[in-house]
Amino acid sequence: MKKLLLFCVLPIYFFGQDYFYPPEKMNLSLQERFGSVFNNPEFYPIGWSDDGLFAYKMIYCDGGCGCCSNRIIIQSSKSDKIIDGFMLPSDEDYFEGTEEDKWRENTRKINAFLNKYDIENTGLGKLHTSKRVNDFNIILQKNSIQYNTDENCYYLENDVVTTYKIQVGNKDLGYKTITKKEAGCIYESDINYVGYFKSPFENRIIVVIAEEHQGFEAETEYGLHFYGCSLKPQSF
Repeated sequence: MKKLLLFCVLPIYFFGQDYFYPPEKMNLSLQERFGSVFNNPEFYPIGWSDDGLFAYKMIYCDGGCGCCSNRIIIQSSKSDKIIDGFMLPSDEDYFEGTEEDKWRENTRKINAFLNKYDIENTGLGKLHTSKRVNDFNIILQKNSIQYNTDENCYYLENDVVTTYKIQVGNKDLGYKTITKKEAGCIYESDINYVGYFKSPFENRIIVVIAEEHQGFEAETEYGLHFYGCSLKPQSF
């Protein structure tokens, strides 16, 4: 019996793989901090890899189609690109059970997926809401341009495009821009700094931004965006 148990344990631990338990939903306090919306995303942090990848589960609901997506996402904190995804059952799939049940139903596939990218079963750590990390400042700059048209943003009085950029640095090393983006049909007040996560493996953070959009039927919803930043002095 002992030999049998040892044989069962070896595939997980001998090869250095992690067994991933269902992650807990993190309350980002978006509605308390930035105002109530109709669709609020559900965010479940999973873990980091030692080469800058991070994993999380996200549930988004679309008020237009009344449907939801339930996906595990692998993203790079170096390029900000989404590397891969794993779809889980959503409420529209008539799966009878909780989010934990959905995870356990797919445990073997999820373990293989996350271990493929060397994700450690650590979570993402604490969400820091300060705009300062170590000796560095995090600055969110926003600028909106309104047009005398309403062709694109049909639910607003005028079309509007907001450009925002995030800079990280200090007066000694200078500042670097980690992202610059144009967001259509939202105002400056609709783009908010949520906070940052720190990597447990290197001097690197992920900055989290929430964009408030109006959906197909003018319902409001938050979209989350993640931007990585190295804090090594030589990167400035």
